[in-house]
Amino acid sequence: MALTPYQQLEQEFRRLHAFRGAASLLRWDAAVMMPRGSASVRGEQLADARLECHTLLTSPRLSRLLERAQAMETQLEDWQLANLREMRRERDRAIATRTRW
Repeated sequence: MALTPYQQLEQEFRRLHAFRGAASLLRWDAAVMMPRGSASVRGEQLADARLECHTLLTSPRLSRLLERAQAMETQLEDWQLANLREMRRERDRAIATRTRW
């Protein structure tokens, strides 16, 4: 059975939160127990994780999924509509704060 646009958005946001969790762990490790001389590598890792999050949030695919899920809003429960608003807010913020990498 094919996933609905909303379910596909859930998958994309699970992926986004996995990258954010990894970045958080990298930041913690850098502050607590990172070996000397590892700062440049850790900086690259963190930058890559942030870039992946930004790329995911600003992708045309995510925008299309948001539009498709919004078009099916009558089939969504209230909590899903609230999630959809938050997903759109995160995407809009990422687009508004886009920087050159």
